[in-house]
Amino acid sequence: MQDKRARWLKFYHVLLPVVVLAISGWVHGLADLTFPVPWDDEAIFIYPAASISTSGHLQTDSLNPERPVFYHPPAYPIALGLFFKIVPPGLRSARLFSWLLLAVTYVFCLRMVREFASRTQAELILSLFFLGGHTTIAGNIARPESLVLAFCLGGYLLLLKGRPWPAASVLVLGCLVHPAAWFLALAAGGAYLIDTRGTWPVLAKRDIPWVVLATACLTAMAAYLGSRWEWVWNDLQVSIQFLSKTWGQRLAVLASPWNGIPALLAISLPVVTLRMRRPLFALSLLVLTLWFLPIYRPEMWYSVYTAFAYALGACLLVELAACCLPAAQRRFGTALIMVALLVGGLVLGHVPDPRHYPDYFWWRHMRIRAQPDYIHPTDYPAISAALQAEPVLTQPRRVAFYPNGDGTLFIGRLPNPWIPFYPAFTDDQPDAIIFHQSRLAYPGHSPILRELMQTHGVNPSQPTHMRDETEKWFVHFLPSPAAPSPESPPLPHP
Repeated sequence: MQDKRARWLKFYHVLLPVVVLAISGWVHGLADLTFPVPWDDEAIFIYPAASISTSGHLQTDSLNPERPVFYHPPAYPIALGLFFKIVPPGLRSARLFSWLLLAVTYVFCLRMVREFASRTQAELILSLFFLGGHTTIAGNIARPESLVLAFCLGGYLLLLKGRPWPAASVLVLGCLVHPAAWFLALAAGGAYLIDTRGTWPVLAKRDIPWVVLATACLTAMAAYLGSRWEWVWNDLQVSIQFLSKTWGQRLAVLASPWNGIPALLAISLPVVTLRMRRPLFALSLLVLTLWFLPIYRPEMWYSVYTAFAYALGACLLVELAACCLPAAQRRFGTALIMVALLVGGLVLGHVPDPRHYPDYFWWRHMRIRAQPDYIHPTDYPAISAALQAEPVLTQPRRVAFYPNGDGTLFIGRLPNPWIPFYPAFTDDQPDAIIFHQSRLAYPGHSPILRELMQTHGVNPSQPTHMRDETEKWFVHFLPSPAAPSPESPPLPHP
């Protein structure tokens, strides 16, 4: 019986991630351009990544014709640009990159719980959270959260496997992607120092390439940013101002009753596991830090950090039950705690409801919708024809899109010499604007779009191109700089 059970468990441990990743990939394909719709942030990351793939530098005329834009540290556009060297640059490729990174992160988490007494239950918990809506949407948007999680959880895994120098190297690479990784790196460092009582790790020969890679990347990034510090500091003001204006929002999140119990558990776990066997304390610090990140910066896309915090926290609680409950109560008690945690995750929206999965996913009024197509192959030639009808006065000619993320769908698809343009940290204005009215759009976008169209004198009853009776595209040409018009005010930028 034991041999049969061992064979079944081995089969389960292999089959589960295969099935979960297959389901996740299927959902990623369904989500496509509707969950979420193309987002402004994606343009800021994808345009420089496309430039990296073709010319090897971050500066792109699609954002700023004079200099690179440092809305975030440039490691994510660089990594995405390297990915674009093997796939066509564009929004769908960038979203595939995010899904692949989160798939790798999921595998890292499975490896973290491999030595757990409750490994079977822990892997099921991680899988259900991975298939949830918060992780799904994070794996379908071109933002740096997926790369941060891949680097930092990969670094944690190396730390738990007794490889402190490679762990530190990978965590340093994560810190080059986004400041959120700094907190996770500090938590890993604190866990190591407490677990080893401050012992300095021995540098083995096999660790040297990791350290050399991290040192080289860190030095290159410091030199690159330092030589452009005036621009970096100017662009960072967006994030700094955001932090200073969101203290009330943070306090409201902390005061919410939905966050009371998870907050108590996240804070208590490091205290409870401080003197317990490895890796429980290190993982508890990871849980606390992941939970803290959306509190530190209440960004709507940071819910994926909360999802991973809850998933790993639930695994720790089940492991504590499997190790600490009396033998007679262990099996029933562990199962009861796991069910309670999964029900809590379901209520909080982190665990998927099997009914109508994944159609019920809902995020800020967005959900997965198969019809109509957000963009169809017939839309591209119709818009290209409208742009070609305008005489070419300057090169390149720049066309802005509303929503701004739509421009990433037109990389390499516009007639020469037109390029997609998102005026980021520049006063330069486009030569044309393409407005996209869609019933798939985020509801808050529609009134803004109507107001912009009215301001620019665009007739909403005369679309340049229409499809499915609802999808409308308006191509509007702006006057040349030599002939300014009071009816065409500057477009807003970040």
